[in-house]
Amino acid sequence: MITVELPDGPFFRGQTLKGSVHFSSSPPRIAKQAIVMLHRYEAHPHRSRRSSYKPKPFTEIFYRAENVEITPSGRTIKFQYTIPEDAPFTFDSGPLKISWHILALLKFGRIPFGTVEQLRKSTSYILRHLRNSVFKEFAVLPHILKAGSSLPVEIPLPVCKRYSVLSAKYRSFHSWRYTWLLHKTSHVQMLLRKSHSSTLLRGSQYVDTRSRDLNFPGDEISGTLYFAKEFKDVDLNIYLVFLSKPQYFDTTEEEQLIAHTQGTFSRGSSFSFSFDIPTAGYPTFQTKSSRIWWVVRVVVSSPFRFTKVVEQEIPVQPLIF
Repeated sequence: MITVELPDGPFFRGQTLKGSVHFSSSPPRIAKQAIVMLHRYEAHPHRSRRSSYKPKPFTEIFYRAENVEITPSGRTIKFQYTIPEDAPFTFDSGPLKISWHILALLKFGRIPFGTVEQLRKSTSYILRHLRNSVFKEFAVLPHILKAGSSLPVEIPLPVCKRYSVLSAKYRSFHSWRYTWLLHKTSHVQMLLRKSHSSTLLRGSQYVDTRSRDLNFPGDEISGTLYFAKEFKDVDLNIYLVFLSKPQYFDTTEEEQLIAHTQGTFSRGSSFSFSFDIPTAGYPTFQTKSSRIWWVVRVVVSSPFRFTKVVEQEIPVQPLIF
């Protein structure tokens, strides 16, 4: 029997994870190998079966021994691991999933049976005697906890609504970037700037004047559109879009309408808007095989005439405590 014990999570990047693994067996047995390890896996659940691409998991071995005697009283292995501040965090959004686990594994040299009747037992019985393993999953937040800091009282937990995780044919019309009606335009310029800082950062000793130029979850962003030509009788929609893209796969989008108006925009006119970066939003992040990021998307459209799109990425920093 294997038991993995971890403190209550979730955990911050930069935080030290402490736990233990207890091995026991009745009757006593000799394990050919005993392993306790950290396992971080980046999965693409919706990938095609014909695709040969598969990211390699990250592993960190805490304990490994051979010919270990496992008794009824058991053996306890303690471990600790400091999660790097730049490590990937737990994420689950349709085609991309990043998960963290503690893996405890016992490998045995032979199966304890010899009669024909025992050979007829189920596959699970055979595998259980050849190899006994337990995965204990835990969550890693995108927020960073500096060494020596105490855990914050208010912890915003990132969420992923997954209301746009659909097949391509169900995407909204303006998500199609290569139709003959849809074009990126240089006749609309967009300027974005931070107008108010997140209340989550107030009182943090790690926030200095440099943070005024950085975007954090909860910040208020102001934007202005400048029109270099006249757009007559058009719909103007502005979206905040969260995107995630595994390598070699289509981009998944989650969009939120932040402004809408109809009318005529003359040459030289402007339009102002503002929005908040979601408090429970993920920061911008990229690994070797995937990427998540935010953009502001402006769609100027006239039915059956044209659809013009302007996009600008917003780098979002993780919260630091």
